[in-house]
Amino acid sequence: MAPKIALAARVVSLDSEVRSKVGAPALSAGGPRPTLAMHCPASGEVLPECGLLFPAHTMKTRSLLAAATLALSTNGLCAPRQMETLGRGVVAAKPADGKVFISWRLLGTDPDATAFNLYRAAGDGDATRLNAEPIMNSTCFTDDSPPPGQASAYFVKPVLAGRERAASARFTVGANASARPYLSIPLRTPPGYTPNDASVGDLDGDGKYEIVYGACCIDDGGRGLYSTGLGHGDALHLSDIDPDRPGLEVFDIHEKPRHPHGAELHDARTGQILWSQPSPDVGRGVAMDIDPRHRGYEMWAAGAGLNGVWSAKGEQVSERKPRSCNFGVWWDGDLLRELLDRTAISKWNWLDGTETRLLTADGCAANNGTKATPVLCADILGDWREEVIWRSADNQELRLYTTTVPTQHRLRTLMHDPQYRLSVAWQNVGYNQPTQPGFYLGEGMNRPPRPSIVTRPTPH
Repeated sequence: MAPKIALAARVVSLDSEVRSKVGAPALSAGGPRPTLAMHCPASGEVLPECGLLFPAHTMKTRSLLAAATLALSTNGLCAPRQMETLGRGVVAAKPADGKVFISWRLLGTDPDATAFNLYRAAGDGDATRLNAEPIMNSTCFTDDSPPPGQASAYFVKPVLAGRERAASARFTVGANASARPYLSIPLRTPPGYTPNDASVGDLDGDGKYEIVYGACCIDDGGRGLYSTGLGHGDALHLSDIDPDRPGLEVFDIHEKPRHPHGAELHDARTGQILWSQPSPDVGRGVAMDIDPRHRGYEMWAAGAGLNGVWSAKGEQVSERKPRSCNFGVWWDGDLLRELLDRTAISKWNWLDGTETRLLTADGCAANNGTKATPVLCADILGDWREEVIWRSADNQELRLYTTTVPTQHRLRTLMHDPQYRLSVAWQNVGYNQPTQPGFYLGEGMNRPPRPSIVTRPTPH
C-alpha cells in the first residue's frame, strides 16, 4: 500500500483529469470536497456525500477514478465508439493427442456473412487449405494430421461473397513444440523480485457509459444518479444478469451490513433492489451462468447463512454451491462459464452439485494472497473464449493458457464489446473481478447485436 499522502496526491491528479472532462474546476489537495446529491432507492433518502473525490485512504478510489478516466474519455456523442484495431489473433496449441487446435477472431466490424479459410504452410512449402468449405459456424478448427518433424505456420483468410480477402498474420508451431496448452512469455526480473471494485456499462441505453462504484452510480457526465445506501462490498458484477428484464443488473455483496441485504441484485439504472439474501457478513460473491436449466446468470456468495445457488430471479436452484467463489472463464465448448480459482479451471455439474477439473496449471502461482486470482483472464487471442495468464511459481515467465476444446458457437471477439473491453481494464485496478460483457452471454442467449464501433490503427 502506498503512503496515504502519495495516494492522496494521485487521487487529486486523477480527479482533476476526470473533472476536466466534465468541465468542473480542478481540486487542490487541501481544497473543499464537492458533493453530489444521490437518491437512495432503499430508504428514499437523499444522500449528499457522494462526491467524485472519495477519502484518500480507500484503496478503491483509484478504481473509480481510473475507470472514470476511461469512461469519460469519449466525445460524449452517441456515434460509434472507437475501439482498437485488432488482427485475427490466430493462435494454435498442441494438446497431448498430437493434433493442433487453431482459433481466431471474428471482429466486431466483420459483416455477418464473413466466413474463413484456414491455411497451413509446413516448413518451407506452399500453404495448403485445410477446410473443404469456408468455415461459417465457428472460428476454430482442429488439424488432425500436422506434418511431423516440421514447423507449421497457420493463417486464415476471410471470405466474403465467395472472394478471399487479405490473409491474417501467421502463427507458427515449432517442429518439436511441446504438447502444452499455454504460450510461454519469459520475464527478466531483478534478483529477489516477486511480482476494491468499479464497473462500467451503458446503464440507460444512451450509448454512453456510467460507472457503478460499490453502492453508488455516476452518470457519464459526472452527475450522481443514485446510491443504494447499502454500503461497502468486496465483489460486484455488472452485466445483463437477467435477460428477461430490460437493461443491466448489478449483483453486489456487503461486509458487515447494518441492513438485511447481505447479497442482493439491483437494477443497474435505478438502483431498485430486485431481491436479496440476509447475512451478517459477506466476503465473496460471484455471478455467471453455470446451470442451463435456468435462463440468466446464477449467483452464490460466501457468508453466514448463505447456502446454495440462486437464479436470476432470486430462487434457490441448488442446495450445494461451487467450492470456489472467485473467478469465471469461458473455456469449454458450450455457452456456460467455468470456475476459475487459484491455478485451476473446473466445470460445475449442475445435476449433482459436483465439479470436474478441466485444467491444472502445473508450475504456476496465483496472485493476491487468499484472493488467488490470475494475472489476467480475458479474450486475448483466438476465438471469443478467454485465455488465462498466470505467472510461473519461480516468477521467471508468464504463461498464457488457451483452450483447445472445439466449439460450434460463433461470437464476435469479446474485446470489441465496449463494456467487456473496459472490464478487462477494471479487472486490475481494484479488487480483481472477472470480466463481464454488456449483453447476456449464456445458455439460451439471443444473438448479440453487432457492436457500434469504429477502429483506427494503433500508432507505433
